[in-house]
Amino acid sequence: MRTALLRMTTLAAVIVSLSPPVLKAQEGIFVTDFSTSNPIVVGLAESAKIRRGVTSTVEIVKNLIDLVPFGQIGVHNVTGIGISNLTNGKTSSSGTGFIRMSMTVPPGQTVGSTITLDVGFLDHFNFTVERTGRLAAAPTLTPNPSTVLAGTPIVVSGTGTDLGTPEVSALICHSVVAGPHTATSFTDTVRRTATSTCSTNNGPFGFGVHGTGTGDPLTYATGSAVARFPFPAYLVPPPTPGLTCASVPGIGAPVITSPANGQVFAFAAGANANQSMTIRWNLLTNSQQPAPNNEWLVSAPIAFQKGAALSTTVQGTQFTRTFPLPGTYTVSVRAKNCGETAPSTTVSFELKFQ
Repeated sequence: MRTALLRMTTLAAVIVSLSPPVLKAQEGIFVTDFSTSNPIVVGLAESAKIRRGVTSTVEIVKNLIDLVPFGQIGVHNVTGIGISNLTNGKTSSSGTGFIRMSMTVPPGQTVGSTITLDVGFLDHFNFTVERTGRLAAAPTLTPNPSTVLAGTPIVVSGTGTDLGTPEVSALICHSVVAGPHTATSFTDTVRRTATSTCSTNNGPFGFGVHGTGTGDPLTYATGSAVARFPFPAYLVPPPTPGLTCASVPGIGAPVITSPANGQVFAFAAGANANQSMTIRWNLLTNSQQPAPNNEWLVSAPIAFQKGAALSTTVQGTQFTRTFPLPGTYTVSVRAKNCGETAPSTTVSFELKFQ
């Protein structure tokens, strides 16, 4: 009997010693709002960011927290915060308790102020208020980059709600000069830099908008969680004056390096309906010959016109275009070869949701 009791005690000690790391790995504060389809997660002792002027979904995952009566959940240090749609339960992965609710922060709540959520008499979780940062739509580009040569200043303008001081971000190979900003609009000017590593006209140059002021959200997004926007390829520069075009007899087909033929690109639910894709090929064809003046004819499908394609002259070795998601697309490339016949290479790829 004593031996059996000792074994049970030892087993219980092992279970207790193993349980805390498993539970702790699942604990945290999860906040979801209009700007993202996936929650932003911070530790229980950290202060989670929450946007004013919107209703966010807040979930607290902590062992046994699901046992707290809803009547003991509320905010004690500020007024006007709405708490609704309370639910609770245990996570399916570890059985850790959670509570979930909708938290509405009024638009006039002070940026940088702290909202303390009381859960029972012992647990208190902090939230730091930041600006709404909601874009009304994708920012506009003036002039459209596809109509001008690289290096031309492009004005990026956007409107939205409670913007603070946003700035264009993640636009590779471009400098950014901040322009006028208000609570509902912003204007920045971007210009492609000309360096040995940033000489491309095609990008891809997708961009986002991030906050630079105190209390600004890190990421600005539309109401449908779109935070990444396409930036078209620049106009192909004209041939160098006096440069003659002599066809290459027996020129081979291009060697496309990406994407791989048949490659599938999977995107999470809520991803942008139009995805920018870049097709790249080698400077030399499979016959080890360059295209005259490095000019190529690229044929790509026309969006929403089944079976239709548009041929574009590209000077360089890559081509970028946006394609609707989901869909399967085929792009062909061949040397322009001064009007003479040249073999082409095709590549097919698929865009789909995960």
